[in-house]
Amino acid sequence: MLLATVFISAIYFSLIALFIKGWNLIPTFYFPADLPTKTGISVVVACRNEVENLPILLNALKNQSLKSFQIILIDDHSTDSTFEIMKQAEKEFGDILILKSINYGKKQALKFGIENAKNDLIVTIDADCSPTPLWLETIIQFQEQTKSDLIIGPVAIQPKNTLFEKLQQLEFLSLVSSGAGAAGIGQAIMCNGANLAFQKQTWLDNYTKLQTKSNSGDDIFLLHALKMQNGKINFLKSKDAIVSTKACTTTESLFKQRQRWASKAPLYTDFATIVVAIIVFAVSLLQLILFGASFVKSEFLWYLTILTVSKLVIDSFFLIQTSTFFGQKITAKTFFTLAVAYPFYIVYTAVSGIFKGFSDIRKGLFR
Repeated sequence: MLLATVFISAIYFSLIALFIKGWNLIPTFYFPADLPTKTGISVVVACRNEVENLPILLNALKNQSLKSFQIILIDDHSTDSTFEIMKQAEKEFGDILILKSINYGKKQALKFGIENAKNDLIVTIDADCSPTPLWLETIIQFQEQTKSDLIIGPVAIQPKNTLFEKLQQLEFLSLVSSGAGAAGIGQAIMCNGANLAFQKQTWLDNYTKLQTKSNSGDDIFLLHALKMQNGKINFLKSKDAIVSTKACTTTESLFKQRQRWASKAPLYTDFATIVVAIIVFAVSLLQLILFGASFVKSEFLWYLTILTVSKLVIDSFFLIQTSTFFGQKITAKTFFTLAVAYPFYIVYTAVSGIFKGFSDIRKGLFR
């Protein structure tokens, strides 16, 4: 058991060290304030029952420094007054297209919107998000300089006051930071459709590779498809490109969201993504095994200490760097609370999510 503990600790330590290297390899993106943009861009938003959130997003789009861009809002069979808010927005924006999705699911709604976009450069954002005023201008300038096939934009959970929300903010920071670090070493493993930019034809050409049996997961499956084609995938390291999203309000909604994310794992084909997932899961599972075994034999408590301390050291070093970029403050209380809860949380959501994924595939109900 000692050898297994040391081995897994070393593997995890090396993994995070690679993410740190990747993060530092990504240059912070700046551009002159008076540099004109030449590329047209379409903002595509799939909406379902977003009556509370959509007005906030629309207000943020109204305050963009870039004044010429297309907005495409697609209603995915909302049962509230979301569509009425969309129609009202037609009076406030000059270049806006309102659509009602024929088929069900976010992926189908996005396809409908992207097909009807007039610009080659597409950026997706979720209806419950809020971008900075320089968001669109920064994306265009980055694309004009890098000619990327896929731009992974930074996403952060909005600053909160409760411990539950702060824990989500820190955990989400670790996910986004890891994805950025992986992209920095040329092995992108994750992205978020809440801030993702690509060429219209690129998305349409790869639609059949987006695991259409699943109504979501378009972002990660697009990344995997482009990675297999040696596409140019870049993380946009700019504070002006950050999109803020909301934390889950209840533990039930949090676990359902994470289970939904994990349920896509049976459809993953990217080697690096699978390896990283296995390493993270193995560390958490071993922590739980050692915790239980320590009640039987005290020496296992030392093994647990070795694994946990090494993980805390490398995690803190990484997150302190990235939290500065996102303007987030990590407190000792939040950090150590998440460290204690994380092994239980990750093992439960991973196992239950994967079982749900296999079950849905067998039933033909994968959503």
